Amino acid sequence: MAQEPTALVAALQAALAGEHAAVWASGRAAAELTGRQRTAALAELDEHRSARDELRASLVALKEAPVQAAPAYVEPFEVTGARTARRLLSHVNSGLSAAYADLAAASPRAARRDPVGSSVAAATRALDWGASPEAFPGTVR
Repeated sequence: MAQEPTALVAALQAALAGEHAAVWASGRAAAELTGRQRTAALAELDEHRSARDELRASLVALKEAPVQAAPAYVEPFEVTGARTARRLLSHVNSGLSAAYADLAAASPRAARRDPVGSSVAAATRALDWGASPEAFPGTVR
């Protein structure tokens, strides 16, 4: 019988799934953007790949099998140009901010600094791409 994942493992897996989605979204959005915005989306793609790899390594260190990226992602809304590409990046980063906040809550006190920093960074990116400020990014209203 398979053992239920701990809260920490579940939160790591959720953050990893969010990073997989963010890798996809960054590439998808970059295809619609030009100039500095395209450069920013591609830089963000590299950041998400790095974070994804770190989360994978954390799960492997815990002897857990990291969740894999989905074989395909469905756009949460139609992405047809720069405006909706920015909206996609805002959307995915808002969700990622919430996932990292959950990871911070599930982490031991001494290990909370990194997920809190990742949550703040994702919330900041969401704002940079046009999200409205929220007290707790990623929460459902």
